[in-house]
Amino acid sequence: MILAPNNFVNPNTPTITTPLGVDAVIQALQISYSDNLTWLEKSFGRAYIRSRKTDNERDSGLLTRSDYTFPEVWQGDGIDPMNALANDNLNSYSFFLKTGDEEPINYEQYTRNRYVVEIANIFWMDLKLVDPDSTYPNTEQYLQEVKKLITNTRLDGLKGLSVEIINVEEDPNDVFRPFTLDLAETQHLAYPKFGFRINMNAYFSLSC
Repeated sequence: MILAPNNFVNPNTPTITTPLGVDAVIQALQISYSDNLTWLEKSFGRAYIRSRKTDNERDSGLLTRSDYTFPEVWQGDGIDPMNALANDNLNSYSFFLKTGDEEPINYEQYTRNRYVVEIANIFWMDLKLVDPDSTYPNTEQYLQEVKKLITNTRLDGLKGLSVEIINVEEDPNDVFRPFTLDLAETQHLAYPKFGFRINMNAYFSLSC
C-alpha cells in the first residue's frame, strides 16, 4: 500500500479510539499536554523505534553503511509516519517512548492484574520561538510546568492508570537515547534550542 506523505510542517497528533495498557496512560498525558501547555505546539503520542541503513562518508572519501535509528510517530491511517527527531518546522513538541518491559505486580491468574512499565517523555523546543520576549534561557520554567501537570493530571483510576516520575535528563545524548544524533542534530539542543526527557513508571490494569 502506498502511504500519503506526512505534513512535516504541520503534522497530525492523532489519538487512539480505545487505548489499552500503556497506550491509555500515554494518551491521557498527551491530551492533558495539548489542553494545558499553551506553549507546546504539538503533543504527539507514542513513538516507535525505527532504523534504516544510511551512507557515511569518511575523510578518505570511502562510503560506509551504518544504522540510523530514529523515533517515528503515527500520523493517522494511510499516512506515512513522521521522524520525530528535532524538527525546525515546529516551535515545540513532545512524544513518548516505551523503554522497558511490562511487568506484572503480584500476578494472579483469571483476574484483573496491575502492571508497570518504564516510559520516556521527550520534549524539544526553540526557546526564542516559544517566548520571543525572553532575555534568558528560562528552561526550568517549562520543565517544572510539565512535572506539575504530570502530577496533577487526572488518570482513569478505574483502569488502574497512574504514573510516577523517576528522573529528568537534559544532556542531548540522553534526551534522544537510543537514537542516532549527528553533529548537526546535536546543535538542535544548543541554545536557544532545548530538550529534556522525563523518565516515568506507568501503571495500568488489565484482565487476564
